Amino acid sequence: MAADFSATDQQFRNMNLQSPQPPMNGMPAHPSMFNPPFQQQNFAQSNKTPPGPQLTNSNYGYGSQSGQYQAMPLPQARLPNPGPPNQLPTTPAGLGYQRSPQSQGFRTSDGQSAVDQHQQMNGHHGNGPQQHAGYDKQPVQYQQRPSHPQPPTQMGQQSESRARNEGSYQPRNMNPPSGPPGAPTPAAYPPPNLQRNQAPTDSTPGQAHQNTVSGQSSSNFVPGQAPLNSSAAQTPPNIPGQAPPSSQQIQAPPSQPNSYSGATPPSQAPQQFTNGPRQPEPNRSYPQGQPGVPTNYQNQNINAAQFQQQAPPQQNYQSQYQNQGPPPPPGSNMQSGPQSNMGYSAPPASQQYPPPPNQNYPPQNSQSYPPPPGAYTGSQPRPAMAPGYPQPNQSSMSEPPAGPGGFPQTGPNQFQQPPQPRQRLDPEMMPSPITVMAEDRKQRSSVFETGSRGQIPPLCTTDFVVRDTGNCSPRFLRSTVYNIPTTKDMCNTSRLPIVLALQPFAEVGPEEMAPPLADSTTLTGGPIRCNRCKAYMSPLMMFVDGGRKFECLLCGCQSEVPQSYFAHLDHTGRRVDAQYKPELCLGSYEFAATLDYCKEGKPPKPPVYLFMIDVSVNAIRSGLVSLLCSKLKTLLDLLPKDDEQASESKIKVGFATYTDVIHFYNLNSSQSKPQMQVVADVNDMFLPSLEGFMVQYTCDTKELIYKILDQIPDMFGGNASGDTVLGPVIQAGLDAVRSGECPGKLFIFHTGLPTRAAPGQLKPRDDRSLLGTDKEKTVLTPQTPFYTKLAKECVSAGCCVDLFLFPRAFIDVATLGEVCKLTGGQVHLYNNFTSDVDGCQLISDLAHGISRRCAFDAMVRVRTSAGVRPVDFLGNFRMETSQDVELACLDPDKCILVELKHDDKLEDSAGVHVQVALLYTTVGGERRLRVHNMSFNCTTQLVDLFKSVETDVLVNWLAKEAARALLKDSPKVVKERVMDLCANSLACYRKNCANPSAPGQLILPESMKLIPVYINNVLKSQAIAGTSDLTIDNRAFLMHILGSMNVQASAAYFYPRLIPIHSVETGDTDVPSAVRCSADKLRDDGAFILENGLIMFVWIGQSVGADWLGQVFGVEGVHQLETEGRHSLPELDNSLSCRVRDIVSQLRRQRSKHMKLYIVKQKDKLDLWFRNFLCEDKGIDNSPSYVDFLCHMHKEIRTLLN
Repeated sequence: MAADFSATDQQFRNMNLQSPQPPMNGMPAHPSMFNPPFQQQNFAQSNKTPPGPQLTNSNYGYGSQSGQYQAMPLPQARLPNPGPPNQLPTTPAGLGYQRSPQSQGFRTSDGQSAVDQHQQMNGHHGNGPQQHAGYDKQPVQYQQRPSHPQPPTQMGQQSESRARNEGSYQPRNMNPPSGPPGAPTPAAYPPPNLQRNQAPTDSTPGQAHQNTVSGQSSSNFVPGQAPLNSSAAQTPPNIPGQAPPSSQQIQAPPSQPNSYSGATPPSQAPQQFTNGPRQPEPNRSYPQGQPGVPTNYQNQNINAAQFQQQAPPQQNYQSQYQNQGPPPPPGSNMQSGPQSNMGYSAPPASQQYPPPPNQNYPPQNSQSYPPPPGAYTGSQPRPAMAPGYPQPNQSSMSEPPAGPGGFPQTGPNQFQQPPQPRQRLDPEMMPSPITVMAEDRKQRSSVFETGSRGQIPPLCTTDFVVRDTGNCSPRFLRSTVYNIPTTKDMCNTSRLPIVLALQPFAEVGPEEMAPPLADSTTLTGGPIRCNRCKAYMSPLMMFVDGGRKFECLLCGCQSEVPQSYFAHLDHTGRRVDAQYKPELCLGSYEFAATLDYCKEGKPPKPPVYLFMIDVSVNAIRSGLVSLLCSKLKTLLDLLPKDDEQASESKIKVGFATYTDVIHFYNLNSSQSKPQMQVVADVNDMFLPSLEGFMVQYTCDTKELIYKILDQIPDMFGGNASGDTVLGPVIQAGLDAVRSGECPGKLFIFHTGLPTRAAPGQLKPRDDRSLLGTDKEKTVLTPQTPFYTKLAKECVSAGCCVDLFLFPRAFIDVATLGEVCKLTGGQVHLYNNFTSDVDGCQLISDLAHGISRRCAFDAMVRVRTSAGVRPVDFLGNFRMETSQDVELACLDPDKCILVELKHDDKLEDSAGVHVQVALLYTTVGGERRLRVHNMSFNCTTQLVDLFKSVETDVLVNWLAKEAARALLKDSPKVVKERVMDLCANSLACYRKNCANPSAPGQLILPESMKLIPVYINNVLKSQAIAGTSDLTIDNRAFLMHILGSMNVQASAAYFYPRLIPIHSVETGDTDVPSAVRCSADKLRDDGAFILENGLIMFVWIGQSVGADWLGQVFGVEGVHQLETEGRHSLPELDNSLSCRVRDIVSQLRRQRSKHMKLYIVKQKDKLDLWFRNFLCEDKGIDNSPSYVDFLCHMHKEIRTLLN
């Protein structure tokens, strides 16, 4: 319960707490006086303040130590009625598992996660409000304290130690108090040389200390202000809305500067005291003149003997509340109940009291007294981690930290201590994508029914089966949020975008049904549509007037039902034939389009695939031409079919070769051998003959195709020309597709920068020093508009371009990739290609592009219900209007992001409905219309909004938005913009949704607890943060890949999988579980696979077992393993070799691109490159680690809150 500190004396007396003597100035004792003082660590005296945060230093200390508090001075305190006896605060509704104040990691609950403010290293300290424990009405008894407390080594002792910290502890072995019956219980006194009635600063940063009598305030901590003289009294400033301070109060001297914004100065740690005698303890000394603590009282001096006292009375302890926090300080607005208290920092070394000399540890005397305030209590109890996170090493977490600089501090009347190791925040305590993915697989790897509105789907990394019951599958459509805010202001406050991730032609699972074709044979005018918004018939429509009309849920318009489509309604108002019509019961379905949906009112034709091969000297020498001509013979058998039972594909094929001229091949079946036609005037490109250039791949044409593929390597084997053109090649393919009046795709294999004087000529501009600077956009944008204009012409004709680039020098991917970007094609980059090394990757990528079913000549339109509308689109496509997305080809991997914004207030009960329509031509030449429907909830509560966030979609949008912004703004501005959006969103949750807690805590929503690790990886990824170590072509290639990357691919790219393979079981068939992507998980005697969807590594430790090496690589030791130029695993005849190779094959099948394999030995020259993909660690370019970024994000959030 929150501390009010305004109750009456009668309420205080109701607590039946025995006070040792009359209260001072009519003031009852504060409840913290009856709690044992918190454990404190031993440090020597120092006047230095720990240094501020250094984000580049990954070795962070952990400032939140268990039970590290000083007592809180509360003069003239009045307390509220604590409630019924023996009743402790209840857990707030909705909280899951909790953390005790000793905890040093995340606490995860239903709706929030918290990470401690852990900046003990480099001077980051934080003290915050504490949690009230319940008060017991039983008479309080206590034990005598031995020379040193018993360490909590048993479970019960740990509970007792936690209870002492929480203020609700009663010893199990009670001893009668000394003195006559009814004698008052001794109370706590302040440490020596403090001024009575002096109010120190509050532990909450940025707030004045609240006086417990009249609500008056004392001094605030001012960062950067030097400490005052301990004997000087100052008048605290007035706080608006509070009474002026009492004349008996003085301002506590502020702490020394703390560069961490919002961190409570350790020198202002609260103290507990009241009046009363205390017997001195033998052989015990106390330091004088602690920095930042007043050294005298105003009205009365109290010596060290008075400061020594017996234990404060204890309260009854209940084990089920052992995770409760301690009572909050004055001014705290904490709610009652067990909250997470992980933001507290230990006092610095200069403020700790040394242990008394000549004390045996552990004590042997069963009679014990709790230590006086400020005494060092020895080893701290091991912190209780949140469920699901590994427990840290106890010894490393219970060691007291050293002073600033890592050295023990000494001073007058203090005892030197041996150097203590620096403490470091254990990254295992941070939220991990691996843990979240594993939990989601465990809970949701089953059937997912889509009928519920606003239902959050399983993660994209989880294997599940979709059952369409009214909304489309999450494979087709996902969203950043599934509870849409009702107002624009609410959306702006949360800083969460409403973004839809569309993958309208995605492949379904093997146990799932593809969108069925609705029967529209009885409809002469095409599919049924709304008269106003033109939305297609769907389960969102509601039939009225006995089935004669239907009401559109998007716009609310009522439209007539054609007589041929009429059906009666049942007693629920639903059509009696709804279960037989896909458009009335499913979320995804297709219609056969009429001629009104075709170009020029003509039925479409099957598409054509044109293979255009560079036969310059570089292509011949690298083995590219021979490899392609030999493999195309088998790859053409993979051409897709509309009907899997069909014997032949309807797709036509054509072939051309080029250097500085272009060669076309006539494959007319009436000829006995193919003919070659040459066009030398590339400045005025034309197609010599359409007849015979594009033929269907059948048994009749197969022989001619094989002949021309066999002759091409021989015809150009002696070619010495290195000049090539590219613009005329694309123009020739476009002319062929346009002349054939059919959609198509160009597979162009190109080797060098097109420097020949011809359309599309380019100049070298390989200045990689510009990457990472404000001028990098000059080399990442097209140097000429030629290819952009050419791409628009290709989209209009339905001609898609796939570029396979094989450069040995700069080739300008940023310019050439524009053709692929706008047409819906793909860029494939193979640097320094050689057929024997990279041939497998090329053939795999080519087979993937040839065999997949694609949507040709596609157009996408998104319709939404009233109140929201699509305003922005992200991806690789072309938009001539503000509504229609056009692509010459849409493959199953392409993803389009659509951002929605409010244009009116939404009704909470109505929800938001979205319909996505895809008009396309099939590989069989049919024009179809695919429709996806999705419904979302509306909410007026920020809590519900944050609960419905899907992090993977949000990260995908942030990455694509950053990549687009880099072409206009500087990298620094873009990164700050991304961090600002995330920090503001998390600060909004902390301010409006999270339970009140210590300011030293980082509170994260449960659905967004992985945002810090993903955002850090986005900002330091090669696609966003390219440096001079990366070539311009590689950077542009990664940005192009990112533009069309779907949600599953971006999740893998921004958090690679690290899979141990040294302990795999040969009998298993599944891919082993991944571990955190950090060097801490690597083992000298282990072997691991790392993959991110684009590249794959097999990392071998230097001490891996000889038996494992022999079975997998056929060598006896790591020194015998040759990794230079090796990109595959040897095929050995044993079960372990088969198992490891099967894992590699499974991983490649899960990705759309063939991942090239690199074998890396520990401490080899490729080891440093490999470690750059360990995304939780500090990068080789000094980019921050996960822990470092989390610290920085926490600082940004606290700055916003303050």
